[in-house]
Amino acid sequence: MSINPYQVPAARLETIPESVTIELASRGERFVAALIDTAIQLIIVLPMFYLMGVFDNRSISNNPWLDEFIFIVFGFAVFVVVHGYFLHAYGQTIGKRAMKIAIVDMNNQLPPLLRLLFLRHAPVHLISLFGNLLPLLDVLFIFRQDRRCLHDLIAGTKVVQVSQ
Repeated sequence: MSINPYQVPAARLETIPESVTIELASRGERFVAALIDTAIQLIIVLPMFYLMGVFDNRSISNNPWLDEFIFIVFGFAVFVVVHGYFLHAYGQTIGKRAMKIAIVDMNNQLPPLLRLLFLRHAPVHLISLFGNLLPLLDVLFIFRQDRRCLHDLIAGTKVVQVSQ
């Protein structure tokens, strides 16, 4: 038997057996993860809004729609700074990481960061410009059998349990 130093190494690839099922995250796990993420967001954003005079009814631009847009963009930027690394590396926000759940695509693979940010999270932030009814509808989709919210359907994702 000759040894060829340029030969491709032989590796036995293991595939996940079809009998193994990926367990969807429970509604409760997703809810607690969202509460953790919201608490983190509020701890950062509320003091900044206070310093900006938001609570004193001072306007940033003298246009309520523009002010609201600025707050949403600012909140989204904070979200990206706080959770961006975890979303990119693990498909998790800090709350999802604490609850041992993760965002995956429909093939159970980690979705690209831009897909998570601009298809899964940005639409919800922008929809909130038009009131609270559409974000509420988004959340209520979790009561479907597949437990996928509207933002999951838009991005082609689902939230599953993981072991860390």
